[in-house]
Amino acid sequence: MPRPIRRGRLRVVRGAPAEGSPPSSAGMVPWAAAASVVLPGLGQFLQGRRRAATGHLLGGAGVYAVTTLRGWPSSLQIGALLAFTLWSAADAARAERLARRAPLRLV
Repeated sequence: MPRPIRRGRLRVVRGAPAEGSPPSSAGMVPWAAAASVVLPGLGQFLQGRRRAATGHLLGGAGVYAVTTLRGWPSSLQIGALLAFTLWSAADAARAERLARRAPLRLV
């Protein structure tokens, strides 16, 4: 089995299929990103990135707690939670896109 190497925060392994071209992302639904929109960290959890999932879930709870304790108006709370949720979804989509690239794949 090929030895895993670390690049940034994602662990990758050489040896993805070399035949053909990688599948086109046109028309594909980024399921992990959609799951992270529902609950921050869920997309990362479905990708097998448990630490990232825990961080996103606790981060979302932290954003909610801080905005509530500081007495922010509800519109600002919703805006802060929406920004955090969209960041979580973008992170899940980025990791999903990196997983499809050849010749590297996530483990």
